[in-house]
Amino acid sequence: MTKRDPSDGERRDPGRRDQERRDPDRRNPERRDPERRDNQPDAEQQRRPGEAERQEGESLIALKGILAKVASLLKPLQLTAEESTNLVEQLYGGVLEMDVKLAGESDETRRASVLAHIQNTTVRRVGDRVVVEYPTGRTPEPAANEG
Repeated sequence: MTKRDPSDGERRDPGRRDQERRDPDRRNPERRDPERRDNQPDAEQQRRPGEAERQEGESLIALKGILAKVASLLKPLQLTAEESTNLVEQLYGGVLEMDVKLAGESDETRRASVLAHIQNTTVRRVGDRVVVEYPTGRTPEPAANEG
């Protein structure tokens, strides 16, 4: 049910007024705390236009590689939905670690290394556990099976 708000002639949901009381700055952006932007890391504030899109694109490429790998393992390893979700999270964590190690390398080198890392990672089932073996010589890690 909506009511007409006499202040601006606009129809409003009665619950919305409570929401506005909790966050009055939401309606009036000029009243927002100017310090909010300063709470962001300097790197975020000074990022060049287009850099965010490039980084998102690279993350998307890595995520597509991970999803393709996990999809190819669903039936052979009989992965449950929870196991496959945990596996995606674990593999993406490995990609992020590798990306940090490759800081300073060219974008093309980093992209190729990350994709090779995903492709060369071995995932197998040992009993009721899913084990991930990374190509970099890291010791095998059981995939997190608990949610």
